[in-house]
Amino acid sequence: VITDLYLDEDSMDDDHIAGLRNIGFNVSTALESGTLGWDDEPQLEYCNQRGWVMVTHNIRHFKAINTQWMMLGKEHSGIVLVPQQRFSVGEELRRLTRVADLYTADQIKNQLV
Repeated sequence: VITDLYLDEDSMDDDHIAGLRNIGFNVSTALESGTLGWDDEPQLEYCNQRGWVMVTHNIRHFKAINTQWMMLGKEHSGIVLVPQQRFSVGEELRRLTRVADLYTADQIKNQLV
């Protein structure tokens, strides 16, 4: 089960953060981590160093980064892409919980979900 999530600045909604923490996730955000304004790759590297799974609405950029990293043999702790404004807070929390239940921290490494 995945428990450690990092929400980049595109996904730092207060309701999502509170909801994730209320259901037992350890959530770090770009704001709390001092990484606000960082480019996407350094944020992914930051997550990887800590074993955190990246959660982002920035689908296009992180798909490209994931492809590039896989071609270069670089590893990451996992990326979960969440379509922006497609789901309610409750539905987003259910979907993230489902992902967390389906993967262990080892299984989600280098995965784009």
